[in-house]
Amino acid sequence: MIILAHGLTSSGMFRGANIMYERSHSRRITLNKGVLSALPVFSLLWFLLIIINFAGPFTLNLFREIMMINSILAISVVIATPVFFFCFFSAAYNLMLYASSQQGLAVSGFTQFQHSLIREVLVLFAHIWPILLILGFLIILRCNILKYVDFVSLTNYLVFSNNKI
Repeated sequence: MIILAHGLTSSGMFRGANIMYERSHSRRITLNKGVLSALPVFSLLWFLLIIINFAGPFTLNLFREIMMINSILAISVVIATPVFFFCFFSAAYNLMLYASSQQGLAVSGFTQFQHSLIREVLVLFAHIWPILLILGFLIILRCNILKYVDFVSLTNYLVFSNNKI
């Protein structure tokens, strides 16, 4: 499940970078500034992908990094020190990437092609919702919420009663 979260996050970030390239026709971060003011919904989804990528709070990648650091600490503290730095610099780079690409004056290229914004938002959201769904299932399983639900009674009620939900 954790590899699935990484795969969805990184492919969503590559798709977001491609969307910015399609609009500005440049891969330079300095020319891709101002997306926040031109496309706020895209900017929100880009922010969610970046937060998930650098193991922000309440994400699957946070659980992945905690498990990885615990495993490495069990092996050796000397090996764990570079891992802490890698995690920190990864988060710092992701935040720098967001700030440098989303804030500033908008380039005129981001105002064209407004008809494709719905498609782009749906593609980015298609990368985000499975991660959130998996996280919800993990939280439910961890908190043992399912032990309070009587599935047999609920199934019997739905199958044998005339009431439709």
